[in-house]
Amino acid sequence: MEIILKDGVKFIQHNFDRESEFEIVVLQQAKHIFGNGAILFDKQKIKTETNIGTIPDAFVVCPASRRWYVVEVELASHSVYSHIIPQITKFKSALDNNATRKALLKYFDREIERDLHKLAVWANATGDRNVHRLLSEIIDSEPELLIIIDAHSPELEAASGSIKFSTKINVFKTYCREGFGLGDSIYQFQTSAVRKVKRASVPNYTAPPTTPSMLAEEHSPITNTNTFQTENSELVSRKTVSRSPSANDWVRLVAELSAVHGLNTWKSVCDYLNVKHVGDSARRALKRWAEKNKPSWPPVPDK
Repeated sequence: MEIILKDGVKFIQHNFDRESEFEIVVLQQAKHIFGNGAILFDKQKIKTETNIGTIPDAFVVCPASRRWYVVEVELASHSVYSHIIPQITKFKSALDNNATRKALLKYFDREIERDLHKLAVWANATGDRNVHRLLSEIIDSEPELLIIIDAHSPELEAASGSIKFSTKINVFKTYCREGFGLGDSIYQFQTSAVRKVKRASVPNYTAPPTTPSMLAEEHSPITNTNTFQTENSELVSRKTVSRSPSANDWVRLVAELSAVHGLNTWKSVCDYLNVKHVGDSARRALKRWAEKNKPSWPPVPDK
């Protein structure tokens, strides 16, 4: 068993029983894995020319480096040849299908245009709010397959040479504070961040603090720059928070939660973090928990 010891506090390596639980933890760290200029897209079904469907765990587009990724999150306990390789083979067949590429292009384009945060990241990385042309060039190129796995797998490394993708394997380890479970964790993984995106200047704006999750990354630390990259989007964000911040507004400011899907209410945030709130306001319960366990997080707002 591996542990991390910090100021006398033990962080014990966590073993995941369910892939879905591991997937949530991994994807919430997407911007640290790929960099602040990366854009994460939800699961999307893709089909081969013979209409066989398959669903990768995520897609990532990095406009600054003109690259894109197919992301598959796996547990080392899964069989390489009966589970992992067949999935990846179907990914490759589906992405060789022109209809699939066109459908993904349409989906990515629509998501960037209608999501203020994604559009802000795109504009800062490219200097251009016109998404479609460059996005088409990126999707026309060959994607890279990133397999994120919870432990070293010699069998997977040996098998990866036969995969017809450009493939990388990223071992993502999770260490939980003793007695706290996943509510207080440190993560260790490799980062593919290509460069630091320049932050737009907005008067009187203070970026959210860097979170503890970056303490144990294997490469040099990444500066946790402001999520909202353009001047317009920052101003919109500040106005929204100053009126009556919702759970969704607050979650966007927390790097460890911002990529987790479905955290739209205070109750859903409490449930995800295993914060008990029976007989009390979920927001107040979360506020007390965060002040004690996550003092570096932006404060849970008062209403």
